[in-house]
Amino acid sequence: MILYKIMKQADFDGVDQLLMANGMAVQPFMTMMHNATILVIDNKVCGYATYKMTDDETAELKALLIDKDVRAKQYGDGLIKALLNNMEQRGITKVYASSEAAPVSFLEHVGFDPVSLEISSPEQALEKDASFTHVAKLPEFFDTACKSKRK
Repeated sequence: MILYKIMKQADFDGVDQLLMANGMAVQPFMTMMHNATILVIDNKVCGYATYKMTDDETAELKALLIDKDVRAKQYGDGLIKALLNNMEQRGITKVYASSEAAPVSFLEHVGFDPVSLEISSPEQALEKDASFTHVAKLPEFFDTACKSKRK
């Protein structure tokens, strides 16, 4: 069975194993457990995505990880969409992402838009966070069809 769900305390060990098996530090992500969505396949945690609130309506994607044994099967598409759906239900209207959280090609594949950094002065450069490369606007993100290659 395939299940996308909001992470609970009982899922900690499975997420811990997933992060460690994929060379990721566990502690920074566990502090964001209440903002995480996980992918469970046959009772094994195979995916993890989390975000951090930046204000009441804006968030930053902090991590998206699919276990190497199940990659390239569109599970990442489902995981990010489940996470964004949970975010929208919490009133989030804009989600920023960087290539540190997920590969740029993946972000564009699932429907994130490139961020335009229109900077005309050095002062403006300090005000903008150039580390964010992509954005998803909610609920508009869900108005476009999935980009699966399956027919």
